[in-house]
Amino acid sequence: MEVTADSLRQAVLGIDQEQHTLISLFNYHNDRMKSLVGIDYANNLYEVSRHPGKVKAFLLEKYKKDDYLISGLNHAFITNFEIFLKTKGTIQNNTAMKYIKNLKKVVRIAEENEWLDRDPFTRFKCTYKDPNRGYLTQEELEALEKKNLLLHRLDQVRDIFIFSCYTGVANSDMDKFTPADVKIGIDKERWITIFKHKTDTRSSIPLLLKAVEIINKYKDHPESNNKVALLPVLSNQKLNAFL
Repeated sequence: MEVTADSLRQAVLGIDQEQHTLISLFNYHNDRMKSLVGIDYANNLYEVSRHPGKVKAFLLEKYKKDDYLISGLNHAFITNFEIFLKTKGTIQNNTAMKYIKNLKKVVRIAEENEWLDRDPFTRFKCTYKDPNRGYLTQEELEALEKKNLLLHRLDQVRDIFIFSCYTGVANSDMDKFTPADVKIGIDKERWITIFKHKTDTRSSIPLLLKAVEIINKYKDHPESNNKVALLPVLSNQKLNAFL
């Protein structure tokens, strides 16, 4: 067993406590999420839950270990993880902060369960940079709509993306739509109701003509799961790759 200041203090005080590790903490978090799929979380949120891949790579690189006692977590560990992500992981600052934020959420579980008596993130601040993302102009959107695409898959991806543009709905929320979510509002026009599991909110969105045309185009599509799904939505990874 690894000897740390905390483990030595526990031994001196006669405290017999289970030694919790970082990877087991990730597994504990993800198992809890899995048990709540359909209750508090959508399945797609569980599928992108906090996997410890980057943490495992960091542990092997920095400590030559495949796991780490949470009692050894401190400010130096977090800053070293940040440096690893930006150098060895070759990712941008905001993505690195996302991984660190995920680590912080998992470590918070240890605090809540009193497996840690301090917060190793106390002196660490996540710093985000303005990504300065571009946007499509009306002319560019219309050019995309009119583009002649010979591949069926690209045509499908284009339609899903355009539907997102005309509704403001993210792809991760779109795959939960069913035909039953489309309602006729008091204005006699079609609306779609969306429930966001992440924010636990429900909202209604008016369906513009272009969005309605796309719904009608795919109402009998085989990938719409025999009319269980409203649209044949791909995973975010596949959608972005095709885009």
